[in-house]
Amino acid sequence: MKKRSFIISAAALFLLLSMLAIAKEVGGSKSDDQPEYSAQELCGVDYPIIASHRIKDPHGAAATVHLGHNAETNSFCGVIVREASSPESRLYVSLQVPGHPADNKEGAVDHAGPIFSYSKKGCINWGGGVAETDWSDTGLCPVPKSS
Repeated sequence: MKKRSFIISAAALFLLLSMLAIAKEVGGSKSDDQPEYSAQELCGVDYPIIASHRIKDPHGAAATVHLGHNAETNSFCGVIVREASSPESRLYVSLQVPGHPADNKEGAVDHAGPIFSYSKKGCINWGGGVAETDWSDTGLCPVPKSS
């Protein structure tokens, strides 16, 4: 009896492992068109993405800069993610609380950032760049969370 239950348990384990391997092949990895990391994964769940802007260099390099905002703490997260089909190039992301020096982070493979900034007044200047093309937005002031 013990030998029979061991064989059934081994067969069930084999079936489960086979199903997990198939699931991973079918939908467990990101496609070639998707970046390895999402902006939300890089910033974290406490920083919902509130704004994004796609930047494309004339030579074909492309990435999207994203801004996350934590309304509880009035802080921001900035990250830029290269499109998977885009050639590798210089990437950078920038956050600046108005009236203070900018905080910049560079990367070169698939993303730059995350960087985090606290804004007492709740406003932020943000932007980024891919290859030789830069973009920025000034004075984004999300509506503070009501108490």
